[in-house]
Amino acid sequence: MRVQEVILNDNKKRYLLLDEAGVPIVPVMKYLKHLDQTGKSNNTLKTYCYA
Repeated sequence: MRVQEVILNDNKKRYLLLDEAGVPIVPVMKYLKHLDQTGKSNNTLKTYCYA
């Protein structure tokens, strides 16, 4: 698995956890989206992706 950093149009960074085939892991992606929508900091999102 690996973490992929994504830069959005407004220069915000988001993170995805990808499996060996490069496909995002959906439950992790949904949880990170939830954290982002509840206003968690970018460092929190990054930490949860690497944990």
